[in-house]
Order: sequence, then C-alpha cells, then structure tokens
Amino acid sequence: MFAKENSSASKASGQAESLNQPIAVSIVGERLTLETFHQFAGVLAGCPYVKVIVDRQKSQIHFVNNASYQFHSDYIAVEIFHEVLEKFLANITKFNQSVYEDPERRFFLGIVALHGKEFFTLETVEVDTMDAEMLKFFYGFVKKQLDPVFPLVFKPANHLQESFIAEIDPAEIPRIFSHQLFASSNYFALNKGSTKGRLRLFRSDEEYRGNFQTIAWFDILTMDRVPDDIPRVSGIINAKHTTPLSHTNVLANGWHIPHAIQIGVTELIEKEQLNGQWVEYRVDADAPRIHLAKIEKPADFPQQPPWNTQPIKLEEPDTFHNPIEALS
Repeated sequence: MFAKENSSASKASGQAESLNQPIAVSIVGERLTLETFHQFAGVLAGCPYVKVIVDRQKSQIHFVNNASYQFHSDYIAVEIFHEVLEKFLANITKFNQSVYEDPERRFFLGIVALHGKEFFTLETVEVDTMDAEMLKFFYGFVKKQLDPVFPLVFKPANHLQESFIAEIDPAEIPRIFSHQLFASSNYFALNKGSTKGRLRLFRSDEEYRGNFQTIAWFDILTMDRVPDDIPRVSGIINAKHTTPLSHTNVLANGWHIPHAIQIGVTELIEKEQLNGQWVEYRVDADAPRIHLAKIEKPADFPQQPPWNTQPIKLEEPDTFHNPIEALS
C-alpha cells in the first residue's frame, strides 16, 4: 500500500503538499516497481537510490520517498511510531544503537541503488554490525520486494561485513565491493563546486609536459588522469577513473575548486570544440554528470587572484645555531 503524506511528515520534510495530489511518502508491504523507484529516488554522485526499511517484528518492508524524508529515523519516528519528531530526536543515540548494533533489532535499514541499467545494490551504513545470518535475512527480504528486471547484489559497508560475506555462497548473496562499484560508474563528483575558466584538454602526458609553461591559474585541466604536479588551476576533470584519495583531489579540496571523474568527457570536448574555449564548469554531487558549457570570457574577470600575485616567501632556516643541549 501507499502511505500518504500527513501533516507531521510534511513538517518533518519541509515539502509542500498539494491538496489535490497528496504525495506518497512510502510504499509499505508491496513490491517496488522500477517506475516508482525513479519517482522515489534521490541522486548521489549520479546514482539514484531509495531508502529501505525492513520491520522484522511485522515482517513488513517500507520503501521511502526521498523527497519526504531525509533520514530513515525521521520516517520511523513519524510514520511508524507516530511520535513528534523533535521529541524522538532527543533520544536519537539510543535509537541508533538499536538499529545498528542490537542483534535482536526490530528494524533493518539500508539503501537500494540503481547502477546504470545493469543492477541494484543493497548496502547499510558503515557502522552497522549485522552478522552473517542478519545479512542473509535482510538481502533475501529486500530481493523479494524489488522489481526483478535488474539483479540485486549486496555491497559490504565495512570490513566486518566483508568477512561475513566471504563465508556466504555468492549464489545465495551476490556481492560487489566498493572498488569494483567505483569503476563501474561514468561520473563521480570528487570535489563539488563551480568555476569559469579556459578549458585545456591534454591527450597525453607528453602533450601536458610540452605545454606546462602555458598553463594559467584560470585553466580547467582535462586529462585521462591529471598528474600530481599540476600548478594551481581553477578546475580539474579526469577522463578516466582515479581514487577519491588521489593527491590531485587533495589539492582540489584544499584549493576549493571543482573536481570530477567524467567518462567520455574527451569525446564531448572534441565534439563541442571546447578545447581552449572559456567554459562554465560545475560539479554537483546530486547531478548525473558534470555541467560544461561554452561562455564568453567574463568582462569583469580578475587579472590574477591574490594567491598568484602575492607568493609566500620563507626565510632561509638557521641550521647552525642550536641552543638545545646534547642528551649527555
């Protein structure tokens, strides 16, 4: 059945409700069709997902509309316990322990995500301590209530789950690990933000090295994998997969510039003839891909930012005078 939005839920979610077309906040005890999945889904790093709750006490499943409730706990408080949300949140620590640590827990919480048009994944939060039997129960219950058009695979959320899943037959619980899943996506928002600058596409490391002196602070660099020794620029786009912990992403985070992985961006740049052109570049974690659009060079664009015109100079360290006494 569909659960309709009530006044408490509307207050919790901050969503406007039409009197003629009430919003369904969830599907309870029924199979989630692909159509409803997309209606309920939120998007993270280009991947649509729906929150799922299994109530073991009532042997019942809830698929939650992302537009109505941001957190599993809010939905449970309002729709299942019928409590005032503010009062419920005052004891949220105790509730979290009951759903993530208690082996006799009533509620199993997770997220079902759709990856391309290939498969669903089921995962929990990183702190969840489900054991092997609990994982089997959760996976089996959710699988029966999903549209069978795509297979469901389990994604371990922590090392404990990885150790449990290793002892379970893959035929019983198919699985995929984070590093495998990461490589299957065409878009990852590594550091969100937006900028305007000159797009520079380098097709090889040799081409990059040969043009290194021409790279300016307002450039947006695009390569298969942008190297670690880049000067400070305004944006970074990797055309092939790299890790979120790469040095370039650490730089992007520190410089507060947009950085993303976008498979196929080289072909897009060549097709739209964007190389060397001024563009608007935006990375949004909730978008399905990067935003890249040609613009005119802004008339009010600054000549140079402060960090480029006022380099930091460090005095030569004193390596001779040492007032510290020897240990003897």
